[in-house]
Amino acid sequence: TPEMVMSFLDDLRLRLTERGESELETLLALKKRVCEDEGGAVDGKIKAGDMQFYHTKLLEEQYAVDQDKIKEFFASDRVVAEILKLYETLLSLRFSELSVDERHVWYEDVRLFAVHDASSG
Repeated sequence: TPEMVMSFLDDLRLRLTERGESELETLLALKKRVCEDEGGAVDGKIKAGDMQFYHTKLLEEQYAVDQDKIKEFFASDRVVAEILKLYETLLSLRFSELSVDERHVWYEDVRLFAVHDASSG
């Protein structure tokens, strides 16, 4: 029923807000410590540009997560191929990679794909 959906969404919002506020406090404390250790100014805010840096630092410190080690298990060619295959299945699309001569990119390693409707080509 619509009431059950709204109740579920309200409950979900409450739980996510509480969790998000807690995580934000943790990141702010980490930023404060890092800034103080490095002699920088503490502004008491986490900006959009700070999120990835402090989140990665938190994972390294609290859980010994090494992003470089994780990357070893996810070769980009394989990940891209699997993601495109998933989109092809879910969205009835077809992807074709453009050749070096067809793409005009800012860096030679950039890959460019054309997207087609699988049913109409």
